[in-house]
Amino acid sequence: MHIFGVGLVVGLLCQLAAIWSDSWVVVDRYVYPYWDSLKGKVIYGINSNATSWFLVEKIANAGLWRACYFFPHLPYKHTSSYCADFFDDYRPERWFTILQILCLLSPALSLLGSLHLAAIVPACCFKETLHWLGTRLLVAGGFTGTVAMLIFHTYVTKEFIVFFDWSPFEIKKDWAFLIYLDGSLLHLVFGLLYVRERWSVGITVRSIFQPVTRQKKCIM
Repeated sequence: MHIFGVGLVVGLLCQLAAIWSDSWVVVDRYVYPYWDSLKGKVIYGINSNATSWFLVEKIANAGLWRACYFFPHLPYKHTSSYCADFFDDYRPERWFTILQILCLLSPALSLLGSLHLAAIVPACCFKETLHWLGTRLLVAGGFTGTVAMLIFHTYVTKEFIVFFDWSPFEIKKDWAFLIYLDGSLLHLVFGLLYVRERWSVGITVRSIFQPVTRQKKCIM
């Protein structure tokens, strides 16, 4: 199998796996241990002036479709973690809807581009057209996914995920964000590389998956 074909498949699988994951970002809060003289034990709180030591607690993570919260978790009050759907429980901004559409559009365009390029091998006619459409769709898919990740990085902040700000916390990108970005960049780079290729009569050219050793005569 051609290495480009493997790269396109890996990029598509990365994007699809990330789309259905809730691990795009993780929100952590910092708790500081201090000695409570009244209770006679160490208590963890948010007073950062008490000590330089702190613990990191995961309080939320979010994806494209929902956010899951792990704080406050009070077992004695029978409270536990829960997930809030962005469509039902949130009122997201218009930019978030655009972000979701772009994240779905990117793998769709990349898949169409890959199919057009793969169809060059069995096709006896319109090879130039298939190559032109395939490369442009592939570049468009990679570019769309990259733009979507820039929007996500800019607008999905800790204030968007977590509504309270009384505790020191920070937001970090998780594995789903990284593999989606990797998949988008793979499609963008491979699409730009394919743009440089041209079909020519009498010259052996390479397709996505296997080399073509001879040209078929078109029967119109």
